[in-house]
Amino acid sequence: MEHEIYIGNLGIASEVITTIVQIAALNHDGVESVGENILTNQAKKLFNQSPANAGGVEVAVVDDKLMLSIRLSVFYGYNLKTLAQEVRLLIADAIKAQLNVEVSAIDVFIDHIVIPKN
Repeated sequence: MEHEIYIGNLGIASEVITTIVQIAALNHDGVESVGENILTNQAKKLFNQSPANAGGVEVAVVDDKLMLSIRLSVFYGYNLKTLAQEVRLLIADAIKAQLNVEVSAIDVFIDHIVIPKN
């Protein structure tokens, strides 16, 4: 288990928060994946490079509020600004429903655009 995040008197494993964020983001039709995909991570291991933030989610707590950063691969054809805003809302709603804690910021980084195969 990774380290725990403390929000007030609530301790939550960071991997739990990461899982909630990943599931919420993947509920958007325009999101192909969160973080780097498995093949990229395997390639990095093959060449002795450590995968940076393989979960694609960074979590911090400031003043008992979550600050999140998420890295996405998205499908071509979506308005990226709109997609990022919709993903932020999905994540904020999921965090509120699952953890009942406030989120002060959700930074969305779009690292890749994937062209869907027909």
